[in-house]
Amino acid sequence: MRHVPGATLTVLVNGGNPASYVSGSGWTGVFPGKSPFDLGDKFTASIELCSDKSPLSLEEVAVAAPATVNSPTFKPATLYNGQQLVTVENILHGAWFEVGELAMGSFGKWSTPVSWWSEFDVASQMGRPIAPGDQLFAPADPVRHRQTQRSAEGAGMRRHPRAKNPHSSGR
Repeated sequence: MRHVPGATLTVLVNGGNPASYVSGSGWTGVFPGKSPFDLGDKFTASIELCSDKSPLSLEEVAVAAPATVNSPTFKPATLYNGQQLVTVENILHGAWFEVGELAMGSFGKWSTPVSWWSEFDVASQMGRPIAPGDQLFAPADPVRHRQTQRSAEGAGMRRHPRAKNPHSSGR
């Protein structure tokens, strides 16, 4: 949610269940005061800085879940020896996504209110920077992925190209 840096951001669900947050940046991902959402729940927000309070935002309404979930993708398209960070893109807003390395397995699940996760720290998850031959994955459906984790060709998986050493001839 975009807002004035340092302001108190308050989100309401159906006119109640207030949840307030303070952020040092102008962008905050918030968890409203109700979870899980119900179809038709209405969300509004306001910000307050010093004694100045904004009017309520326009309503946003919870809709039905999509029939299919996107397969996350990685950026950059090629991994390099020593690389520590990647961006995970094409994430369904608010959905849980899972990232892992083929030989190491899953690193865990994350959620973000936007369609990307910038500077995802794979080096900390792996205990080292990316090395030649490493292969990241992000399944479209983490629940189904657990059933097919042993197969890199399992349903709903998008594999990242193998890491390359930029100092080699590529052989």
